[in-house]
Amino acid sequence: MKKQKETQVKVDKAMRDYSKEEFFVKKMEKAREIFKKYGVPKEFITTK
Repeated sequence: MKKQKETQVKVDKAMRDYSKEEFFVKKMEKAREIFKKYGVPKEFITTK
């Protein structure tokens, strides 16, 4: 697997917080179920 260049992300604190929105809460629950069932590929885990 090729290593990709790290991307810089800036958080704009003036933006609306969507973490409690029903759509995103449901998506997060579904993602957790999938990760519990199948796990996370070793290639995706980074340690520093």
